[in-house]
Amino acid sequence: MIGQRATFPDGTNGLEAGVAEMLDRMQTGRLKVFSTLSDWWEEFRMYHRKDGLIVKMRDDLMSATRYAMMMRRFAEVQFKTVQATGRSFSAQPRNDGLGWLGS
Repeated sequence: MIGQRATFPDGTNGLEAGVAEMLDRMQTGRLKVFSTLSDWWEEFRMYHRKDGLIVKMRDDLMSATRYAMMMRRFAEVQFKTVQATGRSFSAQPRNDGLGWLGS
């Protein structure tokens, strides 16, 4: 847990900016949600606008996802070498930011 409130790097925490970033990341494959997370997907499908504004009802999982995205700059990657099927595998982030490379 981080001892400060969730904000973007510039100190803001706008709902519209957070939702736009979430949607952009989902569309470009940089935010993926397991299909088995039915509660998350149900909430995602219920997300809507009324009179041009996002309706903030029963949106706890969407808010948590948005906050996690805002604070990802504090995430730390731990590199581990694991034994899988008798061979060593070391995970490292790809330099294009799209995933992991095994070596």
